[in-house]
Amino acid sequence: MAPHGEELAEKLKNLIVRLQKDGKGSRKIGDQLKISLNTVAAVMRRYRTSHSTTNQSHSGHPPKMTPRTVCYLYNLALKNRQASASKLAQGLSMEIGVLTALTVQRTLHNINHYEWHPENLACSLNWEHILFLTMKHGGGSVGEMTFIDGTMNACGYTRILADKLTPSLQDLGRRGIFQHDNYPKHTAKTTQALLNKKKSENYDLVKYVA
Repeated sequence: MAPHGEELAEKLKNLIVRLQKDGKGSRKIGDQLKISLNTVAAVMRRYRTSHSTTNQSHSGHPPKMTPRTVCYLYNLALKNRQASASKLAQGLSMEIGVLTALTVQRTLHNINHYEWHPENLACSLNWEHILFLTMKHGGGSVGEMTFIDGTMNACGYTRILADKLTPSLQDLGRRGIFQHDNYPKHTAKTTQALLNKKKSENYDLVKYVA
């Protein structure tokens, strides 16, 4: 186990993230790598917040990229095609607070990778045709619900998608968009395989950029 206060090696932190994406629980990861549960949790918190295991030089948490923020960034990039990531980050920071050029680069990369077209990202987008994955603890308006017994893992999440995703998207219409965040069980290999299968069925599946 690493001495208290000592920063973990980058290779070890990346291994923690990979094991979580493969569906392994934090306690099992800690036992396998001989590190504490708190250390595993800290690495995953940092990864979910910044999409990186590297310590950030600035203080505070970076802002989350909501769908509307992504829309704003995409339109800003279209209007300023020659602008660098730093310039785009500076322009967006005026709207949502401090934002790094690296976050801008990753967000735009995800937009291109998942084929988010201007018609899908237009700020006039019909939000009634977007399916958001949401965990509810009671109250509020929701769609079809699935009750979870115990701790959710990648396999359980995939089973829910297999049973519920197609009917829910059909309710939205053929051009419905499915969005979820980059939580490890959402990015696990089994989950990605299912989403790729659904995409091949001509559904417009778009990963939510957290």
